[in-house]
Amino acid sequence: MIGRSGGVHGPSRPASRPADVAEYDKAIEDLKRVGVIHRIDVSLNRVYVTDAWLPATVEEKRTMGHVFATYIGHHKGTGLNWCDVMHFATGRRLAKYSQSLGFEQFE
Repeated sequence: MIGRSGGVHGPSRPASRPADVAEYDKAIEDLKRVGVIHRIDVSLNRVYVTDAWLPATVEEKRTMGHVFATYIGHHKGTGLNWCDVMHFATGRRLAKYSQSLGFEQFE
């Protein structure tokens, strides 16, 4: 979720219960509402972000990556929480997040 200072705060625990899943869904909706997320392609484990992603701190990007990956893993039903973060206009891969390998930024 987006904090008052503009920071991103994800749910505090992995999604395992319906209430937890709802927290991740809300965080995704918040990020769409503020213009960070352009679209999500669950089938390809990709989140396309706008330029609003770029000024975020590494920690904020890591948190968003965790939220993206958990959301995708739940909606695919695989339990494999990973994603690629892509720029919506250029298609450039900006970052990746994996529950097992962590966050890596390519910008």
